[in-house]
Amino acid sequence: MDYSNRHLIDYYPPIIQKIEDFKALCAALDTELYPIGGLFDKIFKLIDESYISSATEYGVKRWEKMLNILPYATQSIEDRKAVIFSRIAEQPPYSWTILKMILDVLCGVDNYSLIRNIAERSVTFKLFNGSTDLNRIVAVRLRQIIPANMVLYISTTDNQHATLRPFTHEDLQVYTLTQLRTEDLDA
Repeated sequence: MDYSNRHLIDYYPPIIQKIEDFKALCAALDTELYPIGGLFDKIFKLIDESYISSATEYGVKRWEKMLNILPYATQSIEDRKAVIFSRIAEQPPYSWTILKMILDVLCGVDNYSLIRNIAERSVTFKLFNGSTDLNRIVAVRLRQIIPANMVLYISTTDNQHATLRPFTHEDLQVYTLTQLRTEDLDA
């Protein structure tokens, strides 16, 4: 984002913006700060890095260092952000609603199935078309949240042979094996 067209006076409330002393002070500071190698741009980039959703590689590395997270080499930036979100969400006690909110952030809404069977003391979790890394992240998180006296069943819903049957080999050769297993293919 380009902040070079911003001025310091814009950050004050309208009533202060009308005071001549503040106008003069901000104009002087603008002439001092803008030419210094895009100082405002650097400040605002640092602010953006402090929010997980807008963080780049640099910000994600800082979050991982602060939270003592060791990322896998194969994880994408989005998977690493999911791990950070999940670590920050560690605020027990958990309720069923909170668990669903955490899974909505990690997996996406309607991208998983969560079934609780109180009589059998079990929880069944299915991830629809998710990456292996995401499945691993969610499995670790669920083991932390689900009470020890409940059995946890975790599975993924991959494309089966019946799903791929309508396609020809020529249709499928553009995909990798992982994509064929996990992605939602249009018929």
